[in-house]
Order: sequence, then C-alpha cells, then structure tokens
Amino acid sequence: MNMPFQSIQFGCYDAFRRMLNPQNSYSPITHVAAGGMAGAVAALLTTPIDCCKTLLQTRGASLDAEVRAAGSMRDAVRIIYRRQGLKGFWRGAKPRVIANMPATAISWTTYEYFKWAIARRESSKI
Repeated sequence: MNMPFQSIQFGCYDAFRRMLNPQNSYSPITHVAAGGMAGAVAALLTTPIDCCKTLLQTRGASLDAEVRAAGSMRDAVRIIYRRQGLKGFWRGAKPRVIANMPATAISWTTYEYFKWAIARRESSKI
C-alpha cells in the first residue's frame, strides 16, 4: 500500500511544485500547497487498494463467512464489488484525503526547508 501511495505522491509533488514555483526558489507556501495537493491525489487514487487491504486485514473479526474466507486481493475486490458496486471502493476517501493532506504538506515543507538550509550553509562555507 505504501509503494503506490509514495510513487504517486512523489510524482505529483514534483509536478505541483514546478507548476506553482517555476523559478524553483525556496518558497514555504509553495511546498505546503504542493505537498498537500500531492498527498490528496495520492490518497484519493490509492483508496480502492486501501479498501481491499482493510477488508483483508479485518477478515478475522468478521462474522461473515465469505469475508473470513477471503485470502487474496482478488477475493477482496470480488466481495466489495458484489456487495457495494464501484462505490464500495471509494468508502472512506474523504477522511483519507483529509488525513493525508496536512501530513504530506508538513513532510514536504520540512524536507524542503532542511534541503534549503543545508545548501545555504554549504554555500556560505565557500
């Protein structure tokens, strides 16, 4: 689950950062906005995988025999689709996006700040 999310997030962050700050200067507002948007897109696009993962992780607590017998992502997809249709793959998307936006905004802003601070310190040594 982390691999698809991180892959999407990295690509989106770079695209949003370049779009919002074409001169590529240090800009905390740009990093907050690009990081938040990247987290939102990644969270939204990986929600279907997360729904399947959640079904598989919680199957042991289920009273439903079909859910308890699910042993693969394919089984999880079939169960969700049969019971809830396509809409079932998007359950929890809003809270997921809301939770990931600030987390990724903070992460990218912190990363960019330290990258800038280290580069600034290194360039003052020369």
